[in-house]
Amino acid sequence: MKKHIHALFLFLPLIISAQNLVLPNDSSSCERYPEIRRCSDQSSLKSAKKCFSEEIQKKLNKKINYNFVGKVVNQTLRDTLSTTQWEQLKGNEITIKNKIRVVLGANKKWSVKEIDTEYPKLVPYFEKLLIKLPKIKKTAICSGTPVDVGFNLPLYIQVPIY
Repeated sequence: MKKHIHALFLFLPLIISAQNLVLPNDSSSCERYPEIRRCSDQSSLKSAKKCFSEEIQKKLNKKINYNFVGKVVNQTLRDTLSTTQWEQLKGNEITIKNKIRVVLGANKKWSVKEIDTEYPKLVPYFEKLLIKLPKIKKTAICSGTPVDVGFNLPLYIQVPIY
């Protein structure tokens, strides 16, 4: 039986500058969104945001080791559920929900701020995965100043139970 695991990322950006929080809809004071190599030809802030989000999603989807995630989830469930509960789940798929917050600093470096998951054994894996996000060509600029940009990454992964 072939095992399929799918991931869905909803990439929700927030622009942060010191204590100020600028929401994406109110980013009129921002002249430039963070730029990665594949998005350097974007002509507007809106198209730059879209390109950036799509490229980050593609990169993460390629990098996730779905077999590892599936093994961790299956082992955790086997260890915590009763035999009856486990048998009822077998052959089905579940969606695991993870909340991840990363910050892209004005120094062009990514840092992981928070990972919220029901599977603690996945935290170190997600940390290593997120540090490998694409290299930044240019930082975000708001009101003429380079700023940090925070991203919320709700990560939903569909896992077969075997």
